[in-house]
Amino acid sequence: MMIHATSVLPERVVTLRIGRQYYALPLESVSQVVRLPDLTDVAGAPPVLAGMLNLRGTFLPILDGHVLINIPSAHTLDSSILVITLGGVPAFGLLVDEVEDVQHISITQIADLRNGAAFIRGIVRDGERSLILIDPAALGMITV
Repeated sequence: MMIHATSVLPERVVTLRIGRQYYALPLESVSQVVRLPDLTDVAGAPPVLAGMLNLRGTFLPILDGHVLINIPSAHTLDSSILVITLGGVPAFGLLVDEVEDVQHISITQIADLRNGAAFIRGIVRDGERSLILIDPAALGMITV
């Protein structure tokens, strides 16, 4: 396992939970968190697309975090959607079980995950648990 020491990795992250695992997204890529509303179903969509969210007149695709990590989809009214921005514009949402908080991580804490999914950029030890870092741009490629 190699340590990433590049300055493009985040120092402030939003921590979240999907299933039993904890993840983190760069804070600057998350524009807001919304409670799980009624999503518009899309006929013929792949399973990873939970539906479309009407966000003040703009429809955003919502990715199902459970499907992304290959566990059965099982969301409740307590689930949340993180609205992810790319290039300063809301691009898509990520449906998760819980949004925890914002925290600082040290770049020297980040270890490479070479065998993970394309949208995973590393892993950080955070006390007794590990946080898997998500690359929002790579995750956004799934919505295309």
